[in-house]
Amino acid sequence: MSEPGHPLRRICAAVAAVLALVAVVRVMLTYSHTAQAFDEPYHVAAAIELLDRGTYTLDPLHPPLERIAIGIPLYLSGERFPKLARSESDASTTPYLCAIGNAILNDAGRYARNLKLARLGILPFFLLGCSVVFFWATEEYGDLAGVAAVALFTTLPIVLEFSGIAYTDMVAAATQAAAFWAYAKWLDTRTWRSTVWLGVATGLALSSKFTTLLYLPVALFSMTALRWWVLRLRNNRPTPAYRQTLASYGQPTDSLSGMLERACRLRPRRFPPSNIFLRLSRELPAIWCYPIPKYQRPR
Repeated sequence: MSEPGHPLRRICAAVAAVLALVAVVRVMLTYSHTAQAFDEPYHVAAAIELLDRGTYTLDPLHPPLERIAIGIPLYLSGERFPKLARSESDASTTPYLCAIGNAILNDAGRYARNLKLARLGILPFFLLGCSVVFFWATEEYGDLAGVAAVALFTTLPIVLEFSGIAYTDMVAAATQAAAFWAYAKWLDTRTWRSTVWLGVATGLALSSKFTTLLYLPVALFSMTALRWWVLRLRNNRPTPAYRQTLASYGQPTDSLSGMLERACRLRPRRFPPSNIFLRLSRELPAIWCYPIPKYQRPR
């Protein structure tokens, strides 16, 4: 990875930005060709209720972050909660929610414009996802890897699809990825700054979708366990008996251990003194040569 301010760093960042902007244009061009998705009226109805009335009683199945993002463009354009006749039993029914959302979208005959405005609220989270992909890949594997990661991310059909409709999925994906990255940085450097960023990112993820309550603990536990495992192996050094064993089989004393040190920065304490292991070490090098991300490598 090049140093901050290096020309290569600036060029790679510019290329990644261009790739993200091209993807944004591609997503926006699909607005007029993509039909209204099933859940979009429900998200629109809940969003305008929250922004216009200050209540959150319609479809409170998700945290409000995504609804706020969807509702802000509509609210700023003048859309308000419609007045529709209803009974008390209709307040939480699917037909009533759908009618509210469709009434907002069809207000004043501006259906296409209002649907585009609702979908525009998802694009900032798509850009957030691009940023997390670029910076995390750059930190771990270098500037060119960051550009390649953004190129792959911005051409995934599922990413482009859910970035082009007013759904919760892209919001949850971007904020959860940001929380994972913030935790990785916190594991690497535990400072007040990294702690604040971890809190902010985790709060955004929890405000995006309730599935975060399932995914986040599992992911953070896995990252912590893997770091502990790497640290434990890293602290195990080869013994003189292990080097003598390699030499007794006609192997250079630092061939296998040197390969492990250069590829993975890991050196197990000792290996079984058998020809079977030596053969497996040649035939299955991927077991030992899998690259370890930087945040899992002790300083």
